[in-house]
Amino acid sequence: MAATQQAPAREPDREMRAYMAITRRLPKVFGVGAFANVLKRLYARKPRAPVVCEVHGARMLLDPNDELDRELIFTPQLYDREMLDFLRAALKPGDAFLDAGAHVGGFTVVAAPLVAPGRVLAVDADPHVFSILRRNVEMNKLSNVALANVGLSDKRERLRFHRGDEGLRGVSNFIDGTGESELDLKPLAEVAAEHGFESFAGVKIDIEGFEFRVLRRYLEDVPRECWPRFFIVERLPHLVERAGGDVVELLRSKGYEVRWSRAADHVMALP
Repeated sequence: MAATQQAPAREPDREMRAYMAITRRLPKVFGVGAFANVLKRLYARKPRAPVVCEVHGARMLLDPNDELDRELIFTPQLYDREMLDFLRAALKPGDAFLDAGAHVGGFTVVAAPLVAPGRVLAVDADPHVFSILRRNVEMNKLSNVALANVGLSDKRERLRFHRGDEGLRGVSNFIDGTGESELDLKPLAEVAAEHGFESFAGVKIDIEGFEFRVLRRYLEDVPRECWPRFFIVERLPHLVERAGGDVVELLRSKGYEVRWSRAADHVMALP
C-alpha cells in the first residue's frame, strides 16, 4: 500500500528541507539531475510519510516514496522542464487544455493559471492517484479544472489495469493486459463532451502506450478545425508494436511538425 494511504500528509521534515535547499537551487542545465538523484536516493533509503510542499507556485500533496513525486519535491525546476517551458510559451488565457495521464497534477497546476479563464481537463485512470490529483486541485482552489477518473482508449471497453510497483505509480498502464482490477475506458471525444469541452488548444498525453489509439480515434471524431494547436506526447519505442501504431507517424501524417525532447521519450508537435 502506498505511503500516501498509510499516514496523513505533513510539512517537509528537517532532512528533506536541507536536501531541498540544495537540489532546488540546481541550475537548469542538462546532466545536473545526476547529482540531485544521489540526494533523492539518500532520502528514500527508508519509507517516508507524504508531504505537502510548494511546486511551481502551488501546494501539492506528494509521496517521497514515489519516483515521480520525488522529482517534484526535490527538483521541480528540472521536472519535465523542456515540456513545461514549451507549455508556458504555447498556452494563452482562454485556452482549453487536456492533461491526459495527469498523475498527481504536475502539469495541471501549471496549466490552470495560464489558461484562466479557460479550462483544463485532467484525466487519470488510477483511482488512488486520482484521489491525490483531486486533492491537489482542490487545495489550490483551481476552479477552472475539470477532473475525470477514467481510462482513455479508442472505444468503450473495460480492461485490466496494471498498477506500477511501489514507488513507480507513473508506469501503471492498460497495455500489459494484466492486473487485479478492471477499469472502464472511453474515447477522448466522449470524455471531453461529458465535461463540456468542444475542443482543446493543447494536449499533453502520457498514458503508457495508449497514446496512438486514443489520438487516432480523437482526430477522426472531431472536425479538423477543432484539432489542437499543439501536442506533448509520450512515445515509448518498445511499445509501438503493441500500441497498434506509432503516435509520431500519426501526428506527422496529420500535418504536425514533431520535435523530439531531450528526454527522448516525449515529443512536442505543432501544425
